[in-house]
Amino acid sequence: MSASVARAKKERTAVRERKVAKTEAVGAKEEKAARTVVEAVTVVKRAAVAGSRKAAKGEKAARKDSRETRFEN
Repeated sequence: MSASVARAKKERTAVRERKVAKTEAVGAKEEKAARTVVEAVTVVKRAAVAGSRKAAKGEKAARKDSRETRFEN
């Protein structure tokens, strides 16, 4: 085998390895970005649930107050 053919084979292998490394790095970045988005959505959902609970408690208290006021009169 000539030296140029051997060098070409080595270079092909090196290029393939670099491509794989880049692909893995991009995949990891995308996965991390997707995870971040999912976490942000989860936080928003939790806040909405907590907000609706607070609103429900407020409504319940208002109803209770209105009942007490109604019965006092």
